[in-house]
Amino acid sequence: MYFERDVWSENPAFPEPSISSATELLPGATHGEVVSAANDVAAEFDVTDAVALRAPLSHHGAVVAGVVAPLVAGASIVLPPDGGTGTIAVSEDDDVPEGCVLSPADASP
Repeated sequence: MYFERDVWSENPAFPEPSISSATELLPGATHGEVVSAANDVAAEFDVTDAVALRAPLSHHGAVVAGVVAPLVAGASIVLPPDGGTGTIAVSEDDDVPEGCVLSPADASP
């Protein structure tokens, strides 16, 4: 109670973030653009279960479709091969065990 009443209210341990939708998240893409692209991917591909990230994170589309889209949709992120399979794969290759494949190029912000 002491911490909440006297310490936290006067001296918050965590400063307010200075991030807005215009802040750059990926090189050449802002937070707003990435979240918007992720929402589009989540809606178009009905991301509800598990997304297997089979593309390198160096590709912006892989971050959008394989990380941010599952987060905004409340789905799981699977990291193969040890993580198993998902219902959707984010991959540059069509030879994957998932039934639906999303190319990172199609999800770039």
